[in-house]
Amino acid sequence: MLKNKFFPIGICLLFFPSLLFGEDRITIRTDGGPKTLRGAVLRCEGREGLVFKAQAGSQEVFGIDRLLDVEPEPTETSLAAENDERKGNFDSALLVYHKARENEQRPWVRQYLTARRVRAFNADSRFAEAFQEFYLLARSDPYSVFSDCIPLVWFSPDSFAALGGAASEQAALHWVGAEAENPAASLLAASVLLSSSRTDNRNKALERLKSLTFLDAADQGRNAKPTNETILRSQWARLAVAQLWRTKIPMLRNEKELETWEPLIENLLPSFRAGPYYLLGETYTKTRNDEKAVLALMRIPIHFPEERTLAAKALSEAAVLLRKLGRDEEAASLERRAKEPTTGATTTE
Repeated sequence: MLKNKFFPIGICLLFFPSLLFGEDRITIRTDGGPKTLRGAVLRCEGREGLVFKAQAGSQEVFGIDRLLDVEPEPTETSLAAENDERKGNFDSALLVYHKARENEQRPWVRQYLTARRVRAFNADSRFAEAFQEFYLLARSDPYSVFSDCIPLVWFSPDSFAALGGAASEQAALHWVGAEAENPAASLLAASVLLSSSRTDNRNKALERLKSLTFLDAADQGRNAKPTNETILRSQWARLAVAQLWRTKIPMLRNEKELETWEPLIENLLPSFRAGPYYLLGETYTKTRNDEKAVLALMRIPIHFPEERTLAAKALSEAAVLLRKLGRDEEAASLERRAKEPTTGATTTE
């Protein structure tokens, strides 16, 4: 969701007040493929979901499982920000989002702009700032429909400093115990602490991740219709399982354990799959199944190019494996793509 659309509404209203009553647009999953609806977002509260009134007059509630995209009305300013981010001019785009959020009154649009900032910071490898923006989003709504921007850690940094060092560690220690009231923030905090240089903090992360794997236990077996809250709880639980894979990869000696990994990935919403596929590729690399490793890694730039940091890393690692397989021409092509500043700037549905 929110893959590469940039529509800062606060700036829109400042410079184009005639668009105050412009229509919102959402793109939803249907059995026949993506479908775009035009109308108005009436409210967007995490536990309930997004309440949308279409132009035809019907009103419906959508959870994160059905939403592919949510868009306020586009403007010249928003399109310029989109172009800046596509070119890798993140500072310019981030400033637009910040100013728009300061001038925006609608809570759902403020959440939208915060999610845009999370993705931009993450794409620019400014991970500490991405973490802080996501904590801001989670604090405003623990079950936001924009939560799929969560910047979980999927690869080991050269040092913990790359993740923000002491500042990120302290913030994570603050949020890691918030499982009951804010599982999304707790999950991100545990993900960060799992890379800590301190054994006690890594142990806290392990304890929290193991606890989060049971997050949806109380929801299972109920006959009630799933809500946005229960859908996200199940996603957080599965992502906690995938985060624990990070601790298993160094000790893994064969592929038997991977039999459960791919089904879990397929049970995640598509917007949450990139990181787990990266770990799957890493594991196949470790077990020297280079063909399967390439296939897993290439899923990221092909299906999830909006995850720009992971997409570039996956391209580079897939290129190394292709050279090992004697496929030098393909490897060279991937190496060129990995170096492009626009890696991940375009998407496919």
